[in-house]
Amino acid sequence: SKDVRKMKYVEAGTPGSICTKRYSISNTEFTKQAVCIASKEYQTAKIRELKSKNLSPVDYENEFNKIIDKTCLCEGLAQSVLIKNGIADKDKSDGVIICPGPNLTNFSKVVQLEEMVGHIYGRNNVIDSCKLPNLFIKELKLYLEYLKQLLNEYIKPISAKQKDILLNIKNNITSGIEYYKNLSSKFHSNYATLKDNFFENLNIIEYKLEQLFTEISLLDN
Repeated sequence: SKDVRKMKYVEAGTPGSICTKRYSISNTEFTKQAVCIASKEYQTAKIRELKSKNLSPVDYENEFNKIIDKTCLCEGLAQSVLIKNGIADKDKSDGVIICPGPNLTNFSKVVQLEEMVGHIYGRNNVIDSCKLPNLFIKELKLYLEYLKQLLNEYIKPISAKQKDILLNIKNNITSGIEYYKNLSSKFHSNYATLKDNFFENLNIIEYKLEQLFTEISLLDN
């Protein structure tokens, strides 16, 4: 995400993007009205807060990069098309953003656009293995990994606000697990093996979630 123009803004002390479309506004950490975490308003305030923490140079650099690494999706997702057609706005960042989905890991080769479109519409198959992960289990695992990543990123000791964020994510994952357990009870009898495997995976994720929060509790002591 660190394109040349973006880094010039950072070096000049004016990080972040000018938020005009406001499609991704969600953060109220420093403002009453929600702003985007890629905006100049948010990143300037976040860096100001970071400087007040008196971190070591290494920790400061890591946290600083996490802040400025956020970039404007509203502009970046469409930028490749604008650049290709020679109509990109020169006053805006020329950084191109690509957001591949987690299913990308199931593809083992590069294919042409026509082949991929055919795959999407069922005319052909470009995935070598038919043993695809259950999408609900995959989703829960991604949330669990995100929770671990968030915990590793937080500066210790964890603040009360950070604990609330972690607990909220945990409660959402737990609700999802319970919903899927109830859903599995409605599986057709012909899919008994699938049901058992699905339920087993839910229990494993639930166990790992509890173990993670045991670690968080130990960090408080």
